[in-house]
Amino acid sequence: SGQGSHQVANYQLRHAACTYSVRLADAVRRSRLGKCILLLELTSGSDVTTAALRTYLESIAIMWTSAQRLKMPDTAFRSNVGKVRLEGSPGASPPNKRLSFGDLPSSILAPSGTSMTTTLDVVTIGISQSSTFSSDDASWPLSTILHLSASFVDLIFASSNKATDNSMRSLMPELCVLPKPRDNAHATEHPDLALRLLAPFVAFQIAEDSPESVVARKEELSSCLLHAAQSTVFSAGRKSQMRQMACDLLVPRSTDSANPVDEKLIEIGLAKLTSLKPTPGSGPSLSSTNELEKLLHQLLGNVTSIEISRLLDQGTARNLFSPLISASWNNFDSVERTSFKSVAESMLRLSRIF
Repeated sequence: SGQGSHQVANYQLRHAACTYSVRLADAVRRSRLGKCILLLELTSGSDVTTAALRTYLESIAIMWTSAQRLKMPDTAFRSNVGKVRLEGSPGASPPNKRLSFGDLPSSILAPSGTSMTTTLDVVTIGISQSSTFSSDDASWPLSTILHLSASFVDLIFASSNKATDNSMRSLMPELCVLPKPRDNAHATEHPDLALRLLAPFVAFQIAEDSPESVVARKEELSSCLLHAAQSTVFSAGRKSQMRQMACDLLVPRSTDSANPVDEKLIEIGLAKLTSLKPTPGSGPSLSSTNELEKLLHQLLGNVTSIEISRLLDQGTARNLFSPLISASWNNFDSVERTSFKSVAESMLRLSRIF
């Protein structure tokens, strides 16, 4: 694994790498701020300006998130931490260096021996563990610092094609600034931090956002809001606002008012669907996931694959619509077809909430 796998154990190297990472990230933030101001003067209100504003807000969220405290990873690094000797004060720990953004107690690294450290340090440790980087003895301190810093900056400003290790993060690459979750089915294990990172992308959507990313971000942000609403630091009124915002992200009010539920159609659709039976001996292929997805796309129209998959995770939806695959569509009249669509739409709304 070369020297790169154990150099990060040196507290001084980690401090230097994190310091340089902050400087690089702040340089990106300043560059984005300048671009945003220029575009606001030249093309105020355009999509380009919206995109520039979003990237600047993302930079602020990254700086803030990097300074927040997390538990030190349970690795060998904790038992092999070196200390920086400051001139004139032997045994002293390195000075705290504050970020441009974040709470006042934040520093690049926690004091030596503590069980907590910054998000930036945790992610840097993760990079060093998975890195195959090695260098010669003459240059290894500087080259290691540069490698870790450049890897961090490249990671946090990654495009979607760089976040291929986690299917959820490929839809939300902005979450790469957080430590990788243990379960790849989840985007993050730190919803309180993800809340800040996702907010700019949900508030300022641009044309380049894929429908799957839009849906994934809204669902993850709603989950973060519901998690935050359980905190004791917020008032009852603020918690209620958070819950309402989470519900609006999943099921916008405009959607409900524009498409009111027709209870009579729902009743007709459920009665007809429950009366259908799969063709005897048709085999499991007739009710396969691919066929069900195709059927639901036909019923629901412009719905993302993420929402279809979530709908099929419900046993009730799968059981209701599976018989339609083996039935001839021409055997149903227009009212029945419309009722099937109404049932599918109602179940989709429920899947967004639950």
